[in-house]
Amino acid sequence: MSFARKLPGWIFVVVSTTLPAAATPPDVINLRNELFGISTSHVFVLRSTQDNLGLHIADRSDTLLVALDLATGAETLWPVYSVSRGPADSDTSGETSEVVMHGPKDSVNPFAILTEYQAVPIEAAFDLGFVGQPLDLTLTEDSLTLTYPETGAVYRLDGATLQSGLTGSVNRVADTIEDYDRFAPVSTRSLLVDRSYDRADCTASDPRQISALIETPPVQLVRVTCTDEDGLDETSFFVVVPPAAD
Repeated sequence: MSFARKLPGWIFVVVSTTLPAAATPPDVINLRNELFGISTSHVFVLRSTQDNLGLHIADRSDTLLVALDLATGAETLWPVYSVSRGPADSDTSGETSEVVMHGPKDSVNPFAILTEYQAVPIEAAFDLGFVGQPLDLTLTEDSLTLTYPETGAVYRLDGATLQSGLTGSVNRVADTIEDYDRFAPVSTRSLLVDRSYDRADCTASDPRQISALIETPPVQLVRVTCTDEDGLDETSFFVVVPPAAD
C-alpha cells in the first residue's frame, strides 16, 4: 500500500504501512535571532525559523526583521526571506536537492528599514562589552541577572517577564509567516503558538552591551536558549535586559 503527500514543489511517496515509527521524524521548528542593527530607540534582529517539515529530506526557513522598542518592549515584524529545500522534481533518484523561493510578496529590504529608523548595522554600533571584562551571569526560575563586579552595574529581567516575552515573540512569528503545508496533518501555526519552556531547560550566554551613539546609554542584551522537554524544538533569542531597579 502506498500514499503520497504533496508540499509546494514536491511530491513525496511513502510505500508500505509497515515502516518503523522512526522512519518519519517528529515535526521540529527551531527559532533563532541574530543582532542586525541599533538606533537610539530600537534594537533590530533577524529572526529565523528552521523547520524540518516533519521529514528527513526537506526543510524550510523563514526570516523576519524585528524592531524591538527599547522604551515599551513592543515588537514590529517585517518578512524578509522564505525558502524551502527538498528533492528536485527533475531528479527521480532523489539525490539532487532543489531550493524554492516562496516570496513573501510583502518582503522588505532590511537595510531600508534601518535607514527609515536612522539605525546603523550592528557592525557599526559601539560595542561596550570589553573582551575579558569580569561578569556574573545567572539564570534562575526568578530572574536573569547580569553583574559587572568592576563597575557594580547590575542588569536584571524577572523570570515571568522573560517567559512571557519569549512566548510572545514566537507567537508573533506564527502570526506573521505563512501557515504552510507539512507532511503530517498538523498546522505550522499550531506548532509555534504559546510555546513555553521549563526554566531548567534554558541557558543564558553571549552578553552584549551596545550603543548606537557613544553618548547614549548602552543596551544590555543576553542570548537565552531554551529547548522543549524532549530536547527537540529550540528557541534561541537575544533579549534586552534592563538595569536592575534600586
